[in-house]
Amino acid sequence: MVSMADLKAFEEELLADRLRELTDSGVRLVGQGHWVGLDVIVAAGVELGPNVMLRGSARIEAGAVIHAGCWVEDTSIGPGAVLLPYSVCEGAEVGPGCRVGPFGRLRPAAVLERGARVGNFVEVK
Repeated sequence: MVSMADLKAFEEELLADRLRELTDSGVRLVGQGHWVGLDVIVAAGVELGPNVMLRGSARIEAGAVIHAGCWVEDTSIGPGAVLLPYSVCEGAEVGPGCRVGPFGRLRPAAVLERGARVGNFVEVK
């Protein structure tokens, strides 16, 4: 029988391998606490701040910057887009050069077109 401690150790090993794969491919990881799911696609030239969570079928394109504490799930982030600290994106599309947050919230089916800006504590449905 597998214990919770064994499961945690296995998950940590998988995550370490995943993060090493990303850095080897040209992704910059700043700080600690990153979590990147196996189905997430992250292009070279992306910068991920500390405590970033990327889940589901997220896709992050080259030049995007995702700052500390952001949660991105089933969302596409276009090239050069910036998510400022503690922004949450679920099932959304963030176009090239967009800027979200800090503390921005994009709900499912939200679409930001090229260069759009979402300010502090703003929610888009």
